Amino acid sequence: VPEAGVAYGSAVGEVVDIFRGGGAVRRLHVHYHGGAWQALSSQDGWFIAPSWVDAGYTFVSVNFGLVPEVSLVTQVDQARRALAWCRDNADALDASADQITVSGHSSGAYLAAMAGLVNWSRDKPRVQAVVLASGVYDLYPVQKSARNGYLKLCEAEALALSPIRILPSVTPPCIVVWSTNELDEFKRQSMEIASFLER
Repeated sequence: VPEAGVAYGSAVGEVVDIFRGGGAVRRLHVHYHGGAWQALSSQDGWFIAPSWVDAGYTFVSVNFGLVPEVSLVTQVDQARRALAWCRDNADALDASADQITVSGHSSGAYLAAMAGLVNWSRDKPRVQAVVLASGVYDLYPVQKSARNGYLKLCEAEALALSPIRILPSVTPPCIVVWSTNELDEFKRQSMEIASFLER
């Protein structure tokens, strides 16, 4: 049973759910749920917690505001602040601030990339590894699609908020996965960011 609804910020929905690991491993895993930026919650990430906990990790599932109630810029900021909160509270989470990994699925993989791969602050938490599952990493084609009806991104915002376009020269180790039944665009974007990371 997790410690659910622990606040990392003051806005409605800025909470995390914490599953504590056992033993002396003291590793911390932070996960972002999917939902096309506009659906689901941190509870939709609970099903993967047991595997991490069994491996000795403290598992944290991050909740954040949903589009269009918040902007994508705000959602990215929430993802980053949640990661920083986990780092700052690592001792209380029975974990080490130097042993943090990050994952996300679908739009959550996008947030994991924006929080865990991109250099967004001098004080960005040190991330040991990132797992990206069936995500979107280039918003330029998204901005041209029906999904922009609720994302409401202009072209400049789509480019500035695309992790594949702002990857630093050095990133943490990263695993990029996708389903064989995934939509072609998700496969293409996954293969593209994997190629960028390899280079």
